[in-house]
Amino acid sequence: MIVYGDQRETIHTSSFFGELNRRRDHLSEMRSGISRHAELVGLHVEAGRLAQGVADAAFDPERGDGPTANNEPLMEWLTASGRCILRSWTNGFGFEPPPPFPKLRELPERVTLTIPEGYAFHALHPESYIEAALSLPHRGASVRVIGVRSIGTSLASLVAAVLDSPAPITVRPTAHPFSREVHLREPALRKLLDGAEHFVVVDEGPGLSGSSFAAVGRLMRGRGVRADRITFMPGHGNGPGVEACEETRRIWAGTTVRPAVQIPDSRIADWIADLLGESLIGVEDLSAGHWRAKLFADPSQWPPIDPRTDRRKLLVRTATGAYFARFVGLGLSGERKLDRARRLEQAGFIPEVLGVVNGFLVQQWIEPAYSRPSDPMELGQYLRARLSLPAPGLAGASIDVLREMALANTAESLGEQAAGRLGRKLKGGEFLRQEIEPVAIDGACQPWKWFRNEQGRIFKADALDHDGDHDLVGPQPIVWDLVGACIELGYDRGAMENLNEIVLPGNLRPRLELFLFMEACYLAFRVGATRMAARALAGDLDERRRIESAEASYRKRLELLCFADE
Repeated sequence: MIVYGDQRETIHTSSFFGELNRRRDHLSEMRSGISRHAELVGLHVEAGRLAQGVADAAFDPERGDGPTANNEPLMEWLTASGRCILRSWTNGFGFEPPPPFPKLRELPERVTLTIPEGYAFHALHPESYIEAALSLPHRGASVRVIGVRSIGTSLASLVAAVLDSPAPITVRPTAHPFSREVHLREPALRKLLDGAEHFVVVDEGPGLSGSSFAAVGRLMRGRGVRADRITFMPGHGNGPGVEACEETRRIWAGTTVRPAVQIPDSRIADWIADLLGESLIGVEDLSAGHWRAKLFADPSQWPPIDPRTDRRKLLVRTATGAYFARFVGLGLSGERKLDRARRLEQAGFIPEVLGVVNGFLVQQWIEPAYSRPSDPMELGQYLRARLSLPAPGLAGASIDVLREMALANTAESLGEQAAGRLGRKLKGGEFLRQEIEPVAIDGACQPWKWFRNEQGRIFKADALDHDGDHDLVGPQPIVWDLVGACIELGYDRGAMENLNEIVLPGNLRPRLELFLFMEACYLAFRVGATRMAARALAGDLDERRRIESAEASYRKRLELLCFADE
């Protein structure tokens, strides 16, 4: 199944550098506390993205990674920045500014940055790696830290700061996601191995296969490094997922693993209370689908979700009220989501927004009363409001990529005959490229993601993130949401046409062929996503049953579309 993809953005290097310097200067103007610490972390995250982009620009797919004139100074700066974060985190947010950025030679005019998944989606705080690294027994110049790009760039520098070791090197895994390979040029390998006694490999994950960590372990063992001299530092301690091969499992089993230490709910609640200037009374974890108990008393009515990808959420109570805190991302990711949230609040579609603190968006809590839009007009007004949201600088999947995904997922779920019929319906999609511009889609219009307050106003939950998820969709024409919402809410084609008139001005209304195209792609994407989630949740029978039921519904509708009269 084709579901996942890396969201990327291309930036002007000099402008990005200028923004980093502005952020560094702003730090000295802030008062001490979690907000300033979060700004320091955000600067580190964005500088790490730049270092990743510069390293990838110099990466040679044939020969692998090697020393570069620009990346080494950036890694030195990140390690110095890591020491500042370490001191802030362990000394009550005391402040020491990071050093000025190095002057770099012959930087590329543009570089491509990836979204660090853990920072953007999974509430993976850099401080979690500080806590884990503090427990490692080895310190000093004999320790070498290796970061797996992308997110390992900034995480490894924090670990190096804690261990008082040299600035880390980073590597870019290649080949199939379930069987990664890592290559280092000989000069970089010699520099890594010279005088080293212990090696720490840093990345988020492991994901479904754990193959990126295993690839680094295989490289080191191939150069004679004993397994007891290697430590893996992943984002969690669950080990590789269902796609891990036997060799990967053997490498993991024979390697010391020191996972990141998750920041406790109580500490995050203290941050939120500090933001609000109020006294904390209590905190309740609503992550991993626990929020469903607030909507449905009977678990048999719970909607299908993948708890592994459900964003971290907290219900925080203070002396004056209750607040909902949801992880939206560190650095620029969180800032963009705050701007989007304020715009949607102003349009009347989400509850009051109080701010963002270290990646968590804080809103007024409204006791949810599950209620889908009562008619297409309510849905249309919401989708029309999304047209005014600034789209991020991400490249969503092209028409060709969406078509390839739809045909591949259809073939795997319904067979080659169905895929062949769908292919004939979707051929000649070149004209669709000129229809309408991509926007920041909602991407999650399922019926359980709408609720009303006591006055009857409808609100949209989960409205901030899905144009930048860790999947291949990304920003798309608003037709993606229009079609997806009709599928999810059970509206017929007549309602879809009415929505088209409500959402889009006459001069922007696309041809009906685009609706057919997006309907097929949406259904095929959902079939793939639900099938992969069900496979990953093989051990959780209740969650798997819910997701398999959703997959069957999407698959049936896709089959009807494929075999409808041509």
